[in-house]
Amino acid sequence: MNWEAITTRVDVLKSRGNDLQKRIRALRHRLTLLLAVIGPGLITSNVDNDAGGISVYTQAGAKYGYALLWSLIPMTIALYVTEEMCARMGVITGKGLSDLIREEFGFRPTFFVMVTGFSWTWRTWLRNLPVWPRPCRFLA
Repeated sequence: MNWEAITTRVDVLKSRGNDLQKRIRALRHRLTLLLAVIGPGLITSNVDNDAGGISVYTQAGAKYGYALLWSLIPMTIALYVTEEMCARMGVITGKGLSDLIREEFGFRPTFFVMVTGFSWTWRTWLRNLPVWPRPCRFLA
């Protein structure tokens, strides 16, 4: 038997295993960094999936079918960019969106933006109010 050939072959296989482990470790590290960057945007982009939104999506799908499916791509991109930008500004500065708007533009625009946001949130909540008895009957 040629022991030198066998030992060199074993060494080659061991080095392949080490290279594979290094590649897996590097891939895992890159994937972790990618998820750390994308994660907040993906989580916050699903915030508006409430009962009223789902019912509107369902009605639009029943009426138009797949004709409006193309619009999902630009809307998703715009939503993701906006949510990611707000999340990054909040993480970096440690301040909320209203604080940042007030620092940059003053009190009046901040007041207008916050009142508009509050009114739309309140409107959404009131719009969802009649929908709540249907899912809640399964809880009883």
